[in-house]
Amino acid sequence: MAQVRRNVTAEKGDQENRPSASEVIKTLAELQLTNKGEGKVLFIQGTKNNWSWRPMCYASQNFRAYYTLQLFNARVNLTTRAIEKAIEEGYVPQRFFKTVKSVASLGCGPGSDLCGVKTFLSEAFPFSSRGRQAQFIGYDLELGWMHYLHSLGFDFENVEINRTFVTDMKKVDVILMSFCAKELCCGLSSGKNDETLWKAISQKAKFVLVVDNEKMSIDFPSEKDQYKEFNLNDILGNKIVVYCHYSADD
Repeated sequence: MAQVRRNVTAEKGDQENRPSASEVIKTLAELQLTNKGEGKVLFIQGTKNNWSWRPMCYASQNFRAYYTLQLFNARVNLTTRAIEKAIEEGYVPQRFFKTVKSVASLGCGPGSDLCGVKTFLSEAFPFSSRGRQAQFIGYDLELGWMHYLHSLGFDFENVEINRTFVTDMKKVDVILMSFCAKELCCGLSSGKNDETLWKAISQKAKFVLVVDNEKMSIDFPSEKDQYKEFNLNDILGNKIVVYCHYSADD
């Protein structure tokens, strides 16, 4: 018994001594930011364009680094709060997250939404290893995000997210789409008959969480897609719209 206690104490001490996800990402981004001026200029261009950036921006190492330094922590916090709010509103039961084994982010960027889910799991179930055992994977067309995902211990796949991808992807417990709906929807055509993109995505996960800056009726889910909608403000003062869809059996 004493040996078990020593092992538990040692493991807890190791966890406390490890750098946080925020520290890991900050260190990596600062190393990647070799031209702060370039990164800042590209970042500001997007903030003036309703927080939307062109593909050429994401292709810049300096932009990705500056973007991450500016937004990573805020969006980790936002994802965590969005899940908490969805639970509070009764859109998804908290007990569902005890069973989560796989989480996928479409258009993952530096992995802030995945980190937000992991943070939620560790805070909601502090005595469980669920957050450490679940598989987290990010999908993105920009290969440069791979280093960020891997530094957090997440899997990464460099892939174009199109209709074929959605059709062929394996089912997971949770799908995340954070600040990418407009861009992804441009490359995703609607299905045949009345099957919408959002219905197709909801069939691939028990819980879908969509977080974005604005409501655009053409691109975002509608009531017929059976998504619930609510609003939040992020810690930067931006108004955020959240959509979620839960389909697991009670």
